[in-house]
Amino acid sequence: MRRDLRIAREYPHPPELVWRALTEPALIAEWLMQNDFRPELGHRFTLRTDPGPGFDGVVRCEVLELDPPTKMRWSWRVEPTESYSIPVSFPAPAWLMMMAGMSAAGSALIA
Repeated sequence: MRRDLRIAREYPHPPELVWRALTEPALIAEWLMQNDFRPELGHRFTLRTDPGPGFDGVVRCEVLELDPPTKMRWSWRVEPTESYSIPVSFPAPAWLMMMAGMSAAGSALIA
């Protein structure tokens, strides 16, 4: 079964400031996980947390789409089978995160 998730939030900040929170590794670590993210198209990076049963604590990701400071899409994979992508976009002053295909494979967009 395929499930899509759409999260929209409004922030009283300019898109450039919100973009920093989504693209600077130290800031991403504050709200998500430790990482080696770079806002570069095609960059493969990891998100790291404590391991758990059936999970090594590493989420493998790739930047699939990038249009600063308004749009970004990542894919991520949790071994052995889950794969998603996240698109993000910013129609100021809001941002939208969509996660599609919440099953064995899928994608997400932040827009």
